[in-house]
Amino acid sequence: MKRTILLFACLTLLIINLPAQTVTDIDGNIYNIVTIGTQVWMKENLKVTKLNDESAIPLVSNETAWAYLTSPGFCWYANNDTTYGNIYGALYNWYAVNTAKLCPAGWHVPRDAEWTTLTNYLGGLSVAGGKLKEAGTEHWASPNTGATNETNFTALPGGSRTADGLFSAIGSFGIFWSTDTVSAAHAKTHALSFNNTDITNNINLKTQGVSVRCICDFNAQINEIRDNIRIDIYPNPAKDKLTIEYTANENYSGNLLFEVFDLMGKKLMERVVNPGENTSVSSESLAQGVYVYKFLYNSKIVKKDKLVIIK
Repeated sequence: MKRTILLFACLTLLIINLPAQTVTDIDGNIYNIVTIGTQVWMKENLKVTKLNDESAIPLVSNETAWAYLTSPGFCWYANNDTTYGNIYGALYNWYAVNTAKLCPAGWHVPRDAEWTTLTNYLGGLSVAGGKLKEAGTEHWASPNTGATNETNFTALPGGSRTADGLFSAIGSFGIFWSTDTVSAAHAKTHALSFNNTDITNNINLKTQGVSVRCICDFNAQINEIRDNIRIDIYPNPAKDKLTIEYTANENYSGNLLFEVFDLMGKKLMERVVNPGENTSVSSESLAQGVYVYKFLYNSKIVKKDKLVIIK
């Protein structure tokens, strides 16, 4: 499956330097991306005007039309693309989110649980906002309390379009959809404010327009080891050579297939791995960057994770 999945330049947990990487939406907009813990996020608010199947998302500028919309729609803050669109992205109603086609292929609007994973990794709701907000007051209203942007997430205050079609809170609040619905009329959002370091979990009307940050489908925590199979791959980051240790039990004694893919989903390498022995795999053909590796047993994935190559 073709995927435009690329990881951000600096994986601080691994303390290595990699070239900047981006993802492109169906309109050709290019977004920088960032790795935070086990998640890969866009570093910018979404501004696409079409779904990833090339279907147009209706641009709705009229207040009354927006207020009564129960199908996908988007707008620019104050109906001014030139002033606000490039910086803050677009505002989408929840019905656009619910198409599951808003983000580029290989990406999705985050679930509530994925926001929770992010905030937990950053130390909880009361401090995570400060670590995610763009620092300074170029875009955030003063005092932009506690904003450090130490994650490079660069959260921006795109404001919102209220359920009655009015625009509100540009510069003061960054509000982001999750996919989780609460009722026929309400869904969950997550908000950051100019005057504290919190992230608040909110319930908004689905007719409101707020920002979207996409998250990559790939999750470095995926580790589907079956039963007592043990697989170790090292070093990671690697330079020229990988070593694979595969230990099986009586229920799983067959060979594994080791595969390496680039972040567009193109297979670059495969190797059969026998149980009970160390297998050496050359990685000299891989350029510096981030890849995905998989181990398959009888065509079923038993382990999947990131592989980092340094030169």
